[in-house]
Amino acid sequence: MTKHNWLSELNIVDFLLYVGGFIFFVGFNAFITQNWSMLNPWIWLSIVGGLTLLAGILGLVFHRMGNRSTLASVSFFVFGGSVSWSLFALSQAFGLGKITLVARTVFYYDSSGVMLSILGIALVVNMLGNFWLRYKVFGLWIGWFSTLFLISAVPFIVENCWWAEGRRDPVFLSLGLLFVVLGCGIQLLNNRFLATVFYAVGSIASWYVILSNMSLRYSDRHMAWDAVSICAICAMLVFGFVLDNNIFFVLGLSFLIPVLYVLVQTYIGGSFVWPLTLAGSGILIMALGFFIIRLKRFFAR
Repeated sequence: MTKHNWLSELNIVDFLLYVGGFIFFVGFNAFITQNWSMLNPWIWLSIVGGLTLLAGILGLVFHRMGNRSTLASVSFFVFGGSVSWSLFALSQAFGLGKITLVARTVFYYDSSGVMLSILGIALVVNMLGNFWLRYKVFGLWIGWFSTLFLISAVPFIVENCWWAEGRRDPVFLSLGLLFVVLGCGIQLLNNRFLATVFYAVGSIASWYVILSNMSLRYSDRHMAWDAVSICAICAMLVFGFVLDNNIFFVLGLSFLIPVLYVLVQTYIGGSFVWPLTLAGSGILIMALGFFIIRLKRFFAR
């Protein structure tokens, strides 16, 4: 008689639950974005607010019943994303400034900073859920809302703060480094997963500034950014050792490829830019990987 594999069946069920929850939320977002102007904000508030409340209650119930069950994760996933819609509907119902909604669920700030506040509150709610319940699905929304918050905060600060006027790149870079510092503080609270999310968002934001300045036309670019990019890769490797978090190794070695491409294109040129970049990146990644493993073994003694 063939032995029934309950583990395989459970994995399939979990997968279907996650996929179903994701499809439901995507469809719900599409429904809202396509029909928002047709209904009163108070009606939308009752719809999305009711969904948020129901998802939160179901998540807590499933959490109590199944002790970190998949149904609880799916419910908290819907709750974490729909919080922003509830806050958005609430702001519109009370007429707190005009807020532009574009690209479905992508939010952009308005001049009064209402949307920036919404993103900040949604981020805090998901962070509290992650700290309290330790479900990693909150981390997905934390990464999403922190990215949108950072993107919206940069133009808001540049336009509304006299000391930041015309300094978009320094503000973007500073916020990226601030997220890395926040990640360090969160890691001290023994939440490595959430710290990794902040490390990733902050590092990617900082690298966006570096690579955008490196890729400018030769007449417009500053050669100092080439040195900054190399120092940034070295810094990420050092952070990976000091903070004992592999996300810095992954991102640092990933950004090595575009950095090498720009450097080879700028200082060597020719039709062999891509082949030379890929070959050089492969050799450096293998060498650095071997070096990282040896160092980790040395410090583990």
